[in-house]
Amino acid sequence: MKDVPVPSEGHWLVEITAGARHIIHTPILRELSIAGILTVIAFGISETVAYAVTSSGLHRPPGFLGVLISLQGVGAVSSGAVAG
Repeated sequence: MKDVPVPSEGHWLVEITAGARHIIHTPILRELSIAGILTVIAFGISETVAYAVTSSGLHRPPGFLGVLISLQGVGAVSSGAVAG
């Protein structure tokens, strides 16, 4: 027989923020969360910069970025093959 879940006695806002408080009060989780947030921000900025460089610097349409990314992928695969 399955146990029926019992509703908690705390306020809903306290329950929602419990995870955030745990992350803030645990040093390793706080550091990892900050590093993850900064990484996502850096990736977001680099995506925007790639479009700006393609259109303004290379004077190509934004679709040309697909060609550049494909070439980057080929370079990564070939570098990985010869690195070993």
